[in-house]
Amino acid sequence: MRLKLQSMLSQSTANTRTLKEPVRLLVKWSAQKYHLNRAGRVHMRALLESTFQDYSGIPLCQPEKLPKAIAYLENE
Repeated sequence: MRLKLQSMLSQSTANTRTLKEPVRLLVKWSAQKYHLNRAGRVHMRALLESTFQDYSGIPLCQPEKLPKAIAYLENE
């Protein structure tokens, strides 16, 4: 997945959809595997978007959501 992401970013560096699709799929997969409720999915999405944003430099999420997401996922 990492290589595919790098390839997609090299072709379209400012395309947020390129990053949001893998985030959506990872959240869906994590929700099924770990039985996350709605709040868990929201926080997982914020954490993944922040990670992808740091990796790519493309803004995806609101930074104020990240501390709350990390605290929620640590308590789960």
